[in-house]
Amino acid sequence: MNKREYELLKSAVGPHIWSHWDLLKAFLAGAALVGILMLPGYVLADEIKFGFKNPSFSGVGTGSHYLTVENQEYSRKKAIEDALEAARKAA
Repeated sequence: MNKREYELLKSAVGPHIWSHWDLLKAFLAGAALVGILMLPGYVLADEIKFGFKNPSFSGVGTGSHYLTVENQEYSRKKAIEDALEAARKAA
């Protein structure tokens, strides 16, 4: 496209014709903006560390976990026995 054709096209369409330099500048500006916005994510990224939350698997706090489970089982059995005893006395 020569200069005359470009001027005719510009007068027909308007001043909003993007040349290859305009497209390159817009692309580079967009790439820079994306790079700047993505940079904090890379800077703040950390290694993913996995650890079990259940004490039975991790071993951290296992004794107290087992004690809690044992107490729950005992209190449920005791409640059932008390309910049966109350039913026997009521009968």
